[in-house]
Amino acid sequence: MITTDYAFVLRSRDGSVEVVHDRHVTGLFRRSDWFRLLADVGFEAEAVPCDHSEIEPGEYELFVCRRPAPV
Repeated sequence: MITTDYAFVLRSRDGSVEVVHDRHVTGLFRRSDWFRLLADVGFEAEAVPCDHSEIEPGEYELFVCRRPAPV
């Protein structure tokens, strides 16, 4: 799931300004589908927390994928 927030600044003909917020939650596949699809093509995948100074802790995660070396 991806959350994108938009802020629109709208100016009317009379010069008044209005700020409008719009949020979109998107994603191509469910989380479980991503893990299944990655495993199907040979990856070992795990979700790890995204630790970044500009986002709230626990809000985002990253998929870390490894392809095991051939035996």
